[in-house]
Amino acid sequence: MADRAVYEARGRRVFKEVRKLKGGDKVDAIVVANATMPILDYTFFYLTGFDRGVFERSGLVLFPNGKMRIFTGTLEEESAGSRKRELFVFHKPKELEDWL
Repeated sequence: MADRAVYEARGRRVFKEVRKLKGGDKVDAIVVANATMPILDYTFFYLTGFDRGVFERSGLVLFPNGKMRIFTGTLEEESAGSRKRELFVFHKPKELEDWL
């Protein structure tokens, strides 16, 4: 498991590339939403470094400085908490909607 700086650098790199393609400084944040098996977004795993769990219906909000806010359900709370990042754990889909 690499340290936090590695993942923040990845986030900055991804953000820079998205800004090139999608509107420059008008992009304030990027939402990466993971679906359910078998359709998972591997960008989510690349940016977070999670190597355990499926993280269905989880995701993250990525900011230009590479920092991120992760959102996940209760099933992945323990795995997500291991990353020491800002974490929002939702119990019902409505909570996630309200948070986003």
